[in-house]
Amino acid sequence: MNPRLTDAAPEAPAPPAPWTVERAEELYRLREWGKGYFGISSRGTIEIYPRKDPAHSIDLHEIVLGLEERGFEPPLLIRISDLLDHRMRELRSAFDEAIRQVEYRAGYTCVYPIKVNQQRHVCEEIRDLGAELGFGLEAGSIPELLAVLALTTGHEQMPIICNGF
Repeated sequence: MNPRLTDAAPEAPAPPAPWTVERAEELYRLREWGKGYFGISSRGTIEIYPRKDPAHSIDLHEIVLGLEERGFEPPLLIRISDLLDHRMRELRSAFDEAIRQVEYRAGYTCVYPIKVNQQRHVCEEIRDLGAELGFGLEAGSIPELLAVLALTTGHEQMPIICNGF
């Protein structure tokens, strides 16, 4: 018989440490990638700040629990339209400010490459807000061009960039 083996029961693992804000910050590292749109609640759950304002937060954990109560199961895709709106306005504002600072005299048109996210809901939001902000759409293939043409019906003033074919 091997002298290192014993009849003793293995030690039970230590119970997990209580969940804290600090543990959540260490795990999720939101400061490294959240760009001010995400934070940790006092309960240690992830909050979303669609307009970078912690006074107006959405608790992601509460959303998931509510969806599970209605029969949805993870993985879930959760869209926060106000976040997309805020990002587009920030982008427009950043370019407008840079153009003003360097006294750039030509125009600027931001274009959204639909290959990034071709979901209809997202593309329609970008189209609608883009019309207000002077954005356009970019297609890099024939199928993408067909999608962009269908998407911009009734928005004939929206710039379309054909790139890559």
